[in-house]
Amino acid sequence: MSLRIFRISNVFSWSVAILLGSALFWVSQSVQRQEESLRRLSRQVNLELEAIRVLEAEWDYLNSPVRLETLADTYLPVENPESLQVTEDISDIPEAAAPVVPSVKPIPVSLSATPPSDGELAPASTPPEETPSENVIQNSDRQKFNALLEGLDEGGGF
Repeated sequence: MSLRIFRISNVFSWSVAILLGSALFWVSQSVQRQEESLRRLSRQVNLELEAIRVLEAEWDYLNSPVRLETLADTYLPVENPESLQVTEDISDIPEAAAPVVPSVKPIPVSLSATPPSDGELAPASTPPEETPSENVIQNSDRQKFNALLEGLDEGGGF
């Protein structure tokens, strides 16, 4: 009777059953790992979607017309136009001034302290051109601008 247990077909059948059981266990563990990874990714996607919804709500609040109008009234003092500022003919509007372009290109200056060799010529020095007075920022304008920036910093800005 004991010989019957050790037949080749029985050994082969038990080997296949153990092999298939091991494969089934390995596949089920792989599926569980993949499902856990899927749950983790799904949680991350939901968190990102929630963050996007919050940011969109903040953006809608920050760009609401009522809020922007209040900020504009607070920080942008706009006065009503005077009668001399209103024109009915477009030809009364002066042309925009053309930008001043220097006629001479700047000379590149090397930062190295080595003088030019005998074969090289030193760049000729030209006196700086006078800047037209209409393009110069006046100190009073600069001080007003700096005061405005300081006021925005102290007031919290926008």
